[in-house]
Amino acid sequence: MSDQQSVNHQRFTVIFLLLFFLAFWSKGQLPVNEKEYADSLENALRLGKSDSAKARTSLSLAQYWSNKSDLEKGKAYLGKGRQLGKSYPYIQAISYFFESDLYLGTDTLRSRKAILKGNSLLSAYTSKEAYVFRSKLWYNSAILQQQADHISSVVDILLNKVIPLTKKSMDSAMLAKYYSQTGLIFMNSRQHRKAETYFKLAIQLSKHIPAKSSILVSTYILAASNYVYLLELPEAKKFLDKAKIILRPPKKSIKLADYYFTEGNYYEENKEYQLALDSYNKGIAMARELKKRYLVQTLLLQKYSALKQLKQYRAAKQLIDSLSQEKEFMASANNRKEIYNELAKTNHILGNEKEAYTWLRRHSLLSDSLYESQLNKDIHELELKFRNAENSKSIAVLKAANEKVNLEAKNSRLLSWLLGALTLFLLFILIAGYFFYRNTRKLVAQKELNHQQEIKYVQQQHQISITQAMLQGQEEERSRVARDLHDGLGGMLAVVKMNLSGYAVDHPVAKDTGISSIIDQLDNSINELRHISRNMMPASLVKFGIETALNDLCESFLSEQLQVDFQCFGISNNLVIQEQITIYRIVQELLSNVVRHAQATSVLLQCSQNSGVFFITVEDNGKGFNPAESPEKHGMGLHNIKTRVDYLNGKMEILSSETEEGTNINIEIHVTA
Repeated sequence: MSDQQSVNHQRFTVIFLLLFFLAFWSKGQLPVNEKEYADSLENALRLGKSDSAKARTSLSLAQYWSNKSDLEKGKAYLGKGRQLGKSYPYIQAISYFFESDLYLGTDTLRSRKAILKGNSLLSAYTSKEAYVFRSKLWYNSAILQQQADHISSVVDILLNKVIPLTKKSMDSAMLAKYYSQTGLIFMNSRQHRKAETYFKLAIQLSKHIPAKSSILVSTYILAASNYVYLLELPEAKKFLDKAKIILRPPKKSIKLADYYFTEGNYYEENKEYQLALDSYNKGIAMARELKKRYLVQTLLLQKYSALKQLKQYRAAKQLIDSLSQEKEFMASANNRKEIYNELAKTNHILGNEKEAYTWLRRHSLLSDSLYESQLNKDIHELELKFRNAENSKSIAVLKAANEKVNLEAKNSRLLSWLLGALTLFLLFILIAGYFFYRNTRKLVAQKELNHQQEIKYVQQQHQISITQAMLQGQEEERSRVARDLHDGLGGMLAVVKMNLSGYAVDHPVAKDTGISSIIDQLDNSINELRHISRNMMPASLVKFGIETALNDLCESFLSEQLQVDFQCFGISNNLVIQEQITIYRIVQELLSNVVRHAQATSVLLQCSQNSGVFFITVEDNGKGFNPAESPEKHGMGLHNIKTRVDYLNGKMEILSSETEEGTNINIEIHVTA
């Protein structure tokens, strides 16, 4: 092999190891400008209006510090996020992704448990964001498989779990990232055409990704490296230029060090060795500033290659000498072997034959040592096979002798077994008689208990029937009165208004008598009548369903004094109409109580559905109250809510206090899935 071929082989080996390390051991993609991103999260945490928003921001900060390798800060923000989101099941579910991310490189077992727990909880949700978090959890599982060197499992998880879930989420940026990572796997296994396919799939999504995305710049750099492998240098240059546009102006980022590494490889393959040297020097400066020691050493080895091509042998020798003193880099036997070989070559070129011989001998001894180590391993495996074969023969002889002894012992045991069996049978009869007597007494007592429970169940069903009939009657009467008001009285008032308006037009003099004021009052009365009619039976509920009706209800409560934040997750459109009406009345009463009693300026309403369970959360910043006081003191509002919750076999939790500001009410009811 020529010197040029040897250098290329070395460079390609290093690219393989470096990119595999950088791309797959990173747990997530931070924005190109990391400091601005962290500052924006801290500001969002300080200014957040609701606990749910603050919880999400805290979890994002946990991920940020995890990527910055600050485990303690990551733990602190993870705990804070879970505490703020304790009332929100969905936030608790997604928090397990951030836990798995935090411990990915330090506690494999804990990370794996968090992945399993998060997937289990999030499988109950079908929102796009839920699919995003499930794909991220599976991606972390792929990283764990990569750490265990199970590359086939990594590809299987990416293609059959991560990418299908990401497609469901319709998140183009994440899909581009996972296509890029799949391409990296194939590139590292020397399947460059397959890698090219997945890089192209990632790049095709660029129109749906922000122009400054770190995912996009990583994809461009990886694609450029792949084309350097394929010796398709114009294509490599095209993607290097695209990456350079995103990284301009240069910022303190590991992406920029990666860019200079690949740019140097491109120039070196294009025989522009001085330009390659300049790129490596820029990459070394950035890696040193970021304190990425192994990356610095790898770039130094590439710089050595460029110096040799420029025939600057003394500078090359000085550099390779310094690399030979790096304990971390020289810890690998293969790295030592390559360094010894290059030291021998460089000293030979400079005429230092004695030193060249010394390094060549060390290279030869290390090669022999590695060969001998492998040979000893092979001999050991052969010896184990031989011993296993000999042991099998000995076992066969012993087995025949044992069978004879066992047969004699078996006959002896058979007699003992028969005597023992007879004794056990008699003992069994005695014990069975005792248990039969005791179970007969228990059965009589259980029948009496079942009878009492049946009576209680019948009474409960009777009470539910009464409540159902009462609520149904109320809603039917509301509907009838609403129709009568809207169609009857509303129509009559409209006719009166039309006649008065016509009279005013025909008799202009009548305007001076105040008839215009009467028409305005009549118009206000008609509007108030329509408002009362809608409150009694909202038309949007019947026509468009519970989600639209609740949204309209929240808008009706909006004012300069009160802001209403309505959040809705996964509500089914197939709920029974009676259940929709009951839910609507519960929310209506809750919001009315906030307006009448709490004197709040902000209220959060969150509704979500998980299969057959419907969740309602109302959180305000107004005056609190003592939930333990008698219901009569709070009026009929809470009593009506409790009645409707009981009707749907639900439960209600009130978190409030007279000494603290704000009230949080959580309701969980059962609906027809």
